[in-house]
Amino acid sequence: MSDQNNQPKDLFNLILSLSLSITFLLSAVFIFLQIVSQTTLNHYDEFFTLDRTTGFARHHDWLTVWSQNEPSFKKPPLQYWTGAWFLEAGLPETMALRLPSFLSALLLLAATGALAFTLRPGSPWIIPAAIAFTAASPQLWSYALSAMLDIATAFWSTLAVTLALVALRRPNWWYAVAVACALGALQKAPVGVVFVGLMLWVIRLVEDGTDPALHRVTKGRTFRRAFWLMVVLVLAWPVLQVFRHGPDAIIDLYFKQMYRRFAPSVFSDPGSNAASLPDLLFVGEYALRGLGFVALLWLPVRLGRKELWGLAALPVIYVVAVIFTEGSVYSRYSLVFLPLLTAALAAMVFALPAPLWLRGGVAAALAALFSLQLEAPQLTRDPHVVQQIALAERPEAQLGSDEVLIQCKWGADDATIPGLVSVYAAQGRPFEVVGRPKDLAPFIARFEPGQTFMGFCTEGSLADVTEAVPDAAVVAQEGPFLIWRGTRPAE
Repeated sequence: MSDQNNQPKDLFNLILSLSLSITFLLSAVFIFLQIVSQTTLNHYDEFFTLDRTTGFARHHDWLTVWSQNEPSFKKPPLQYWTGAWFLEAGLPETMALRLPSFLSALLLLAATGALAFTLRPGSPWIIPAAIAFTAASPQLWSYALSAMLDIATAFWSTLAVTLALVALRRPNWWYAVAVACALGALQKAPVGVVFVGLMLWVIRLVEDGTDPALHRVTKGRTFRRAFWLMVVLVLAWPVLQVFRHGPDAIIDLYFKQMYRRFAPSVFSDPGSNAASLPDLLFVGEYALRGLGFVALLWLPVRLGRKELWGLAALPVIYVVAVIFTEGSVYSRYSLVFLPLLTAALAAMVFALPAPLWLRGGVAAALAALFSLQLEAPQLTRDPHVVQQIALAERPEAQLGSDEVLIQCKWGADDATIPGLVSVYAAQGRPFEVVGRPKDLAPFIARFEPGQTFMGFCTEGSLADVTEAVPDAAVVAQEGPFLIWRGTRPAE
């Protein structure tokens, strides 16, 4: 009888908590959507997004990602397709390129609330708490207001993990897990596949056989069908690229971009990344992420749910992988773990042995404390970006029909940006990005004597250029960036 009496109250709390969560999301739309339209592209990798997003229309091919005006297999197309669709719909360029990340941030907040509720279904107030904790992350909004791929990657991986926790009890949800993993793989990398696979592996290690739903999860017909559905969907894009462009698609996407980045190497110092671990994992958000990590490790014990060890193991495995790899690892990769930490922290707060009003007060106080790190984003454009665009738009920078474009990526000044050069200077034609002075002469030697070159370089690279192209002459300059023209000398 008491359960029946509590049902209206529980429903009221759920509706009220969802209303508060929606208010948070609408507030984020109101505050940040104007910023998305006002800011301009600044980040180095944002110009890769510009290049690849505009490449579909420029090359009349929507089934290939074009980068530097050549087929590229480094990244899959989902966000680029979305940005291109916004451009086709008539949105301003910066808005079209950044809106996918901003919308993904809103979806990520919602998915974090859903994950928190999955961890502790009897506490509806955990939903707005998890959303508020996540929204207090400066790194979240830094990438939500960019044209980068990382926010959407975090959303799809969080959704896959959340659905997997549900599917452990309700097997039909494995089909939804398969779709979430596939869409995440089409966004940037199959992070959701890795997360769900590692979760299930750890669960099988720690289970004691008392829960049939966990013990038999990989033996059910529904799971097996969903697994093969996921395999087909995840491999659809790379297989299509292999048929269209050859095996380089698989090599670039899975070996160069994924395996080689995190594969351990016996030739590198195992502790080479250890010194930078705090920056890579916490990104200055020590209170938020530190408490979240403690909560993630504490929850399986506090709630008595062995499957949560699978969730807690994910950042631990990542730390080990970072320490033992010699590949390039960036702090933005940690965004995929932020929802796990904030959802766990919200679950920990509402699992405290205290009255509901006190737990709610603790959550509000923590959210306010974490939010002190938030700052207004910078709206000004990097002057070096402005100078490079101005240089590319000068009449002297028009690429001749018989000229070969070279971009120099060395010198004392800030490096030139390949994506910017591709969109503004290359006129839809492939060009050579030379990363080291010693590589310039061998590239020039591939052409016949008298071949004309146009270089998009910096002042600091000019001395090296004249060694390989003695008659190179500067024809235009903006700040430290310049255009030169020259010919291949005779033998």
